[in-house]
Amino acid sequence: MMRLISLLLALALALAAQQGPELVQKLAAMSPEAREKALAALPPKRRANLEERIRDFQALPPQQQKNIRERAAKLAALPPERQAEVRASLRTFNELPEDRRIAIRREVRRPRPVPDPARDPFSPAERRIIADLREVAPDDAPPANGRGR
Repeated sequence: MMRLISLLLALALALAAQQGPELVQKLAAMSPEAREKALAALPPKRRANLEERIRDFQALPPQQQKNIRERAAKLAALPPERQAEVRASLRTFNELPEDRRIAIRREVRRPRPVPDPARDPFSPAERRIIADLREVAPDDAPPANGRGR
């Protein structure tokens, strides 16, 4: 019994330290009983946040879940410094106005070289976001259509 409590405490501490979609995916993949045990030791606010994110993830269509898993796996395969850079780009991307996010999504999905800088519709910061998003984009990303993934 003490071993089980120790294991659950270690899992709870590991969960508390983790963040991002990787954690949500790990929790979503667990059985409801295992997930309940893992979340039990977390602070109530953190637990509620994770439970909401798990429900949101599980409500997504299977293809979208697959794309998120693939992006997370690609991100996890990067060196820690590069992961931090890509995460920063993702945060910046999410803070952009909707019209810029749509334009960047289209560009990420469009396989073509960087255009002439004099006629490029994207700022250097947006070009960095595009490069970072392409690096972790799923291999079978849907065609550019302006809609979110």
